[in-house]
Amino acid sequence: LSHVRSHPSHHSDPANSKSRKYREEFIKHGFVFQVVNGVQHPQCVVCSEVLFFRRKEGELRGQKKLLTTQTTIPTKAQRASYEVAYLIAQTKKPHTIGATLIKPVAIAMSRIMHGDKQAAELQRVPLSDGTVARRISDMALDIKRQLIDAVKGGKYSLQLDESTVVSNSTQLLVFVRYIFEGKLNEEMLFCLPLEGMCTGEDIFNKLDCNLKEEGLSWSECLSVCTDGAGAMLRKKKCLKTRVLQVAPHVIFTHCIIHREALACKTLNPELKHVLYTAIKIDTLIELSSYRALRTRFDSKTLDEFWISVKDEYPQLSKAALNTLMAFGSTYLCEKTFSALTYIKNKHRSRLNVEDDLHVAISKTKPRLDLLCSVHSAHPSH
Repeated sequence: LSHVRSHPSHHSDPANSKSRKYREEFIKHGFVFQVVNGVQHPQCVVCSEVLFFRRKEGELRGQKKLLTTQTTIPTKAQRASYEVAYLIAQTKKPHTIGATLIKPVAIAMSRIMHGDKQAAELQRVPLSDGTVARRISDMALDIKRQLIDAVKGGKYSLQLDESTVVSNSTQLLVFVRYIFEGKLNEEMLFCLPLEGMCTGEDIFNKLDCNLKEEGLSWSECLSVCTDGAGAMLRKKKCLKTRVLQVAPHVIFTHCIIHREALACKTLNPELKHVLYTAIKIDTLIELSSYRALRTRFDSKTLDEFWISVKDEYPQLSKAALNTLMAFGSTYLCEKTFSALTYIKNKHRSRLNVEDDLHVAISKTKPRLDLLCSVHSAHPSH
């Protein structure tokens, strides 16, 4: 084919045209020729098709342009789709609300305020049920990647609890506390379905498998906080026993909320104030002769202060942070189970809730510019 080019028709401008006559060696490539309107065109010896290259080239270009138009959406429409999906997840609403309410309302308001042309632009924002679900999954994965990268940088502590929600499914919630950008952070690490009898062995296997999958090591884990359930602490094959078999250094703390029979869901503010005041007084006694340290201490939170002095007082900072990083209760799990129950209700019992929950409660924001650049747009409703 590379050696055969069609001659332009007698209507073409001779000055801008090139022709090539048939030669005997072209038969090696499977072509002879046929004269059409006085012009030689290559003819396939297998199928006898006569080729008209310039016409075919024009047809292919037209098809490519049409395909590109049909398979892409504007960059702004894609970004708007992500923004709306983020708000849907944050407010814990069903995915269908994008197409059934948000989009029609936005179009109606735009038509009234700006006219039909601007309203028509909003038709191009994809907000179907499936599209919103994909957007939320993209954002949840991005949030989790950011979290895992931050946790991998050092030590961490875990808080976990399990509960039975709608349709008798049991979910394991796992939160992580870690140091990042000079302060302690808390985020949901996993929301995992539990199968079987939900024994301590089941919980450990699920937790251990997911930690390894994300590249997190038990050697970096400082402590684990759970409630007082038998599967967690009190049986021979409980979670505590299995964790200590692989990480003997891990400290287990029993949720102080459950010790008080769930009398409250967070530390009493006055009790918390007394506790932190006592720690501050003890610390100030030690630091009373260091004016610069006292100034820094007064201007920062307790965890930020100890992180800031880790180079000057490494052993003291390490001891303080190991204590501060341990969870004292499972309050984050308790609070999040309420959100989980709201999202995974009887009308959405088949929903894989982890992605929606990640986006709904995470303090980490998804990187929407990055997501829009790496995910190619495709047509939707």
